[in-house]
Amino acid sequence: MLSKHHFLFFLLALCSSWVLPILAAETTVQVTLGNSIQKAIDSLPADGSSAIIEIESGVYHENITISRPNIIFRPSTEGQVVLEQSVRDYAVVFIEAPGTDISFYNVDIINTIGEAAGNQNALRTYGERLAMYNCKLVGFGDTAFFVRGSGYLYNSWVEGTVDYFYGEYNLYVYKSTVACSGQGAVTAASTLLDNPAGGFVFNKANFTPVVSSIYDKRQENDHSYTDPLSPEEYESSVILGRPWHNGPRVIIVQSNIMSHIKPKGYDAWNFSEEELENNVYYAEYANTGPGADTSGRVSWSRQISEKEAAPYLSPQTYFNNLDLGTDWIDPEYLE
Repeated sequence: MLSKHHFLFFLLALCSSWVLPILAAETTVQVTLGNSIQKAIDSLPADGSSAIIEIESGVYHENITISRPNIIFRPSTEGQVVLEQSVRDYAVVFIEAPGTDISFYNVDIINTIGEAAGNQNALRTYGERLAMYNCKLVGFGDTAFFVRGSGYLYNSWVEGTVDYFYGEYNLYVYKSTVACSGQGAVTAASTLLDNPAGGFVFNKANFTPVVSSIYDKRQENDHSYTDPLSPEEYESSVILGRPWHNGPRVIIVQSNIMSHIKPKGYDAWNFSEEELENNVYYAEYANTGPGADTSGRVSWSRQISEKEAAPYLSPQTYFNNLDLGTDWIDPEYLE
């Protein structure tokens, strides 16, 4: 029979056999200025185990592709990490479908190409459970292509002129800035018709006009705002959404909307109003600011009640209704 002391030793040894593999599974890689973030990604084990890439603050002129799950990107020093590159028909950060449970802290992702043909993505993602905290996504058009998957943006800045939130994603944008740098559309959602609970949600966001932060030279037929920013130019020049497919869902609640938003709010794009009437879900609730006046909105948008807005008033409720939960989100940023 084991003595009391031997039994305790046996339990400790058994617990250690469980804990040590878990601890050993997490890999941390350091990246210093002048070195490659992509090489750090490529050096990670191929088993999908948890990994942290700690990056020295500063500017990195590269684009990266993420093809494995469970990576946290964060600065190793005070300040922001900036990924800056001129990319056409690709993205500065491309997250492929295996790239689930990816998190970014204090990372700015900037596509400097300006106005150009084709896609000009800062971010393109197929990943489930993407989380971004205190980040920036900056481009001209098509800044963030949320192809399909799910994600959470907290205290982040997304900047562009046209369709700079687009795709099928179930995306919750919380306490963030939607920076409109020209005359276009904020969203081009392509939510599937069989997804009645998801889409793009903006809660406590700030919709504001800005001067583009990526280039100074204005190009032919350029529809970005001039510097300095002029009310005569930006007043009533932007729409909140246009339907990429005929079942988009965009919900804006408790947000501040400035006067650059057109009174009609939305545009039918390539669809008839009859096609959109019963399919789109462009909804607004309890927004403030001069652009939040819904009296001139298109007939197929909605001004919803508190009860109807309830599923969108917290990330917990939104993601729970999608059976995604919030255990993949840093609780410090859920509030």
